Parts: sequence; structure tokens; C-alpha cells
Amino acid sequence: MLRYQVLRRALSLKTTINPQSTLKLTQPPNHQALLLLTTPHLLNSTIDTFVNLTSKESPEQHSIQKAAVICVDSILQCKNAVSEVWLDVPDQLRIMDYVVKDDEVKNEPKPRTSEADPIKLDKNWKDGLTDTQLSLNLFSEGNIEDKLVNLKLNLGRSLFVNGLESTCFTYHNPTIPEFTTESKLNFVNLQKLTIGLRLPSATPVKFGEKSLIQSKYTNQFIKLPFEPNEDDVYVVDSHVGNLIKRINFKPASGYLIENPNLNDSKDHSIWVKLSKYDPDTATVKMDKPTDEYYRVIVGGSGWDAEKMAMLGIDPIVGDGLDYKKQIKLYEVSKEKNVLSLDDTVDVSKKAKFVVECSEADESFSQFDDKLSEKVIDGVVGFGSENGFQYDEVWHKAPNELVEVDVSTC
Repeated sequence: MLRYQVLRRALSLKTTINPQSTLKLTQPPNHQALLLLTTPHLLNSTIDTFVNLTSKESPEQHSIQKAAVICVDSILQCKNAVSEVWLDVPDQLRIMDYVVKDDEVKNEPKPRTSEADPIKLDKNWKDGLTDTQLSLNLFSEGNIEDKLVNLKLNLGRSLFVNGLESTCFTYHNPTIPEFTTESKLNFVNLQKLTIGLRLPSATPVKFGEKSLIQSKYTNQFIKLPFEPNEDDVYVVDSHVGNLIKRINFKPASGYLIENPNLNDSKDHSIWVKLSKYDPDTATVKMDKPTDEYYRVIVGGSGWDAEKMAMLGIDPIVGDGLDYKKQIKLYEVSKEKNVLSLDDTVDVSKKAKFVVECSEADESFSQFDDKLSEKVIDGVVGFGSENGFQYDEVWHKAPNELVEVDVSTC
């Protein structure tokens, strides 16, 4: 019980979905630091509320000493939501690194022509934000140099609400001497921001030890057979960069060209799962956040690379094919995986971060005020249409998500 009392007193999490009136930020007693996440639809009203909260009294009177305000694509699978993370000690929220946004810079590095680049094949109205980034590191109290979890994702596009491609800024109470240097960044738009959250603990962890982090990984993948009578383990035998040449000593693209599950349509979103090949455990692997799934971008079903008998997967794979890999084939289900949040759980015993790959919007739409409002205590969320990283592993398929439960750390 002591653990939960300490957690509740030192860390407060809340998400408001579809707020039907002006959002009110309620500062818990004695909490002095705030991480505030908002979707683009609610960005302006959220900023106004935050500014009013920090300026309604003089800086000497209000107690918010440090804050970060960040716009993301989605929160808990919703495009109209705000999440709040309140901490009682300012040092529990660390601004570890940042890059100031230069909106005048138009030139972007060109991709290597030797790679099959999905950006060229899948253009949409939100392209251009891959150079932005929010990096969130969760630390255990008393062990600030040893990360428990690292989460990364691109910032949300805010161009249609405030004229800025993305919106992310920090706030430091200018009257606090130790924040004098950083206070120069107050309300300066950032391109990249790295934050460290030190999680309170009833039993501080010794250096070199890690607290227990419970995570739940969910996706919408449906397993597809490589062949009609699939009864074998399929292994990548040969590749060049992100181009797979042979699987089980056969041309790789042939598995898609001749696949009866794919011949009926070219609308499939095809993915492969890669894992280090181990003959003893090749058929008994459970889904987990460190699994590596990559989108097939060329090869098979009429794609150009079929002439070379290759499959091209997302170049984000990097060096992931440098040793023998088992490979499995998947498509993404069109039925949305609905996030289930148990409202019956005691909020004093709940502290959960949910990171997700958002569904892509085809165009900007206004906030729908007919949706019902819902407040969820003990949970915060953030998502990006470009996917996210969980401990350096990319997740880029629609509605992939990881729930990180820190209530027992």
C-alpha cells in the first residue's frame, strides 16, 4: 500500500477525451512540474489554458516551476484529447536535450538512391515531419542514469491550427535561479525535445538495478501463409541492404506473386516479422514490444522489383538483416483494435503510459463537438502517424500500441 500512496502523492496522470468545454487544468496540491500533451484540434485552447494558469498570478505566486507542452497526432486512439502528467518535484521532469525549430530551413537531406524508400511510394499531406521528435525516458527514483524505458515519436502536424509545422515548447518559472539558463527557451518552438521523467518509488532502486516495468503490446496483424500448405520455417538466405533476395533458397518475391491470399487485391498492407533464427524455438515465439515488423514496399503483386525476384522492406530495418533471420508474413486487419481501459481499476494504483501508431488522416477536419467527453485518470497517451520507437525498436503499422504500466516499478 505504501508504494501506491507514494505514487499517488508524487505522480498524477489524467487524459481528457473530447472535452466539451474549455479545458481546465487542475493542478494537484504541491505538484510543481507538468508534461502536457495535446492533439492538434485542441492545441490552441490547451495553450491558452496553460498560459492563463501560469500568468493569472505573478510568477512568485503560482507554483508551476517547470513544464513542457507538446502537440502529437493522437492520444489514446483519439484525435481530440489532452493528457496531463503532474509531478510534485520539479527535478522529476528533466529537459535533457532540445533542438530549436528553424521554420525557414526548407532543404531536407535526400535519401540514398540505393534504398527502396517508402516515402516516395506513400506520399500524404503530412509528409515532412520526420525530422521532428519527442523522446521520453522513464527513470526510476534514485537511479536516474539507468533508463527503464525509452519512447520516441515524431511531433504532430499543427500547420492548420497555428501556422507552425509542429508545436513543442518548454516553460520554466523565471524566478527559480537554477532554471535561469533554460528559462530563455520559454515558449520557443522546438523541433526535438528529450525529456526524462523520474518515477517516484517507495523503495529506491540501487544503481545498476532495474525496477519491474510491465508492458502490453497490441497490433492488428493477421498471419498469412507464405505457401498454401505452409509447414516449414522460412528463413532469409540472401539480401542486399533492405532488399531480400532469397527465402528458403527460393526467389523472395515469388512467395507474394504466387500467393493466393494476395492475388485478389493489391490493396493489402503487407508486413514481415523478423527474428533471429533459432531452430529450437523458431515456431514458439510470443508477440512482444521488441518484435520487429517491417512493411513490404516493393516486390510481388505487380511491384517493379518482382523482375529482380526481390522483396524490398522499409529501409528503417538498417542492419537488422545482417545475420540469419526467420521471417513471417502478415497483413494489417481493417478492423480497428480498440484500446480497452478498465475504469474499475483503482486510479490510486494505476500509472500507465500508452504510445501508439495513429491512423492516418486523409485531410484536416474540425473538432466534432457532438462526441461525448470522457476523463481517464491514471493514464496518459501519445501517438504519431509515422509510428513510434519502444526501446529502439520501430513500430509503424496502424494501431500498433504499447501500454507501459509503471505502477509497480
